[in-house]
Amino acid sequence: DEAFIGNYSAVAYCFARMLCDELVEETPVGIIDNSMGALPIETYLSRELVEGDAAILAHMRERGTYRTPEQIKTDDPFQMAVFHNAKVAPMAGVPLAGAIWYQGESNNPDPEGFALYLHALEAHWSRLFGGGAPLPFFYAHLAPHNTMADEGEVQAPVPFDQWAKLNEAMDVVWRRNREHSAQLPIYDIGAEANMGKFTAGQVPYDLQVAAV
Repeated sequence: DEAFIGNYSAVAYCFARMLCDELVEETPVGIIDNSMGALPIETYLSRELVEGDAAILAHMRERGTYRTPEQIKTDDPFQMAVFHNAKVAPMAGVPLAGAIWYQGESNNPDPEGFALYLHALEAHWSRLFGGGAPLPFFYAHLAPHNTMADEGEVQAPVPFDQWAKLNEAMDVVWRRNREHSAQLPIYDIGAEANMGKFTAGQVPYDLQVAAV
């Protein structure tokens, strides 16, 4: 159904198609797209995880992203633990075969924290969905986009090197969990993919979309 696919994760859809092509005939493949665009990783973290990890708690307090229960606005999914409570926790106990992670644009300013959170999230999801056994994790690197140039000078709403730093953060996590994880590096889209003679705010929308 084209209408359904158009609103689905392209990364998850392509992964499912690959599995269908490579697995034994008639092996069922089910992919759950439990995501929302632009969310920071903090909203996927449970309060139990955050408050039970001294390093994460200290980092979030330093960054100003920690929220007490009284500070949480339940209609704002961009806050700590909100998306976990609404969309992840209700699925606890479902025996998943693995997870695909393609997220991080909103965490560009803090790659070190992103690596800290992602490593803890992977262990937490193993407890929620893997029965305690390591849950296979697949990291898809972020494609460079939303970066602009004018006469050779970079003018970027996102600093030019932040995409690489977030991808390096995923690599750090992968190296700590390589026995049960894999990463998909982005090599085929150059850093100049949507760079042209435009200043910030003047890049055509279709040019940005084509680069993702």
